[in-house]
Amino acid sequence: VGSEMCIRDRRRLARIIGLLNDEPLGRPAELAELAARAGYGRRRLDQLLQAGLGLTAKGFLEARRMESARRLLGEGELPLKEVAALLGFRHAPHFTAWFKGGAGRTPSAYRREASQT
Repeated sequence: VGSEMCIRDRRRLARIIGLLNDEPLGRPAELAELAARAGYGRRRLDQLLQAGLGLTAKGFLEARRMESARRLLGEGELPLKEVAALLGFRHAPHFTAWFKGGAGRTPSAYRREASQT
């Protein structure tokens, strides 16, 4: 959290992060609804997150989604199709393209590498 943030903004940010962490990853987030639950408009929500974390609400959720994808793939128990579904992808090829764009390699390659460490 940025040092230039006042205590009130840090508390607000902590509340927003809590709400974002409670969002299920298997369905698209309704960010306007989430902002309203936090007591802000979408723009203010993103401003607080940007100031504190350097991410927008969408960026935060995408990072959380990628972190979950890496964890699920690293565990190696679920088929790729199930990992994709858990993260809200209807089609495994869409998940593969999304993962490769964020991780720089396919889910299968990531899983192989994770199993070797």
